Amino acid sequence: IDQHQELKTKNKLTKNEKTQKAIETCLQGEKLDEASKIIKSTRKFVKHFFIRATVITQYINIFIKNKRLHDAIVFIQEEVNMPKDGRIYASSLIDLVIALEEQNSHKDAVELLENIDSSKILNDRRTKDFSRLLSYYVDKKDSSKLQGNA
Repeated sequence: IDQHQELKTKNKLTKNEKTQKAIETCLQGEKLDEASKIIKSTRKFVKHFFIRATVITQYINIFIKNKRLHDAIVFIQEEVNMPKDGRIYASSLIDLVIALEEQNSHKDAVELLENIDSSKILNDRRTKDFSRLLSYYVDKKDSSKLQGNA
């Protein structure tokens, strides 16, 4: 939080950029609670504040690394689905879905995919992020999860 205050005093960046930078700095040290405090305090003053997709990716990677998958799902709901301009990279979403599958949380993985607003998913057309999920199921020889519900 001290770094956040320090960045605020430098006028080279906009307030939003300073806040994003402070959050990124916290995440580099895996200080999720500090980063969350910055987000909450910013939202008191900036009604439509949202976190950039690159920062969302950092959060998701830390949650996966620390096996805090349920926290990642809640985070996506709060920071991607709820904010008007919230976005997530398809690769980050698929990373989380695969991590859930590896923890035998198929129901959570499917619910995550069903509940995310598709307009909030940023897809790099050069990479085949969604086919990575299909490949995961094929590699695990779990074709039952490839079939839709009737």
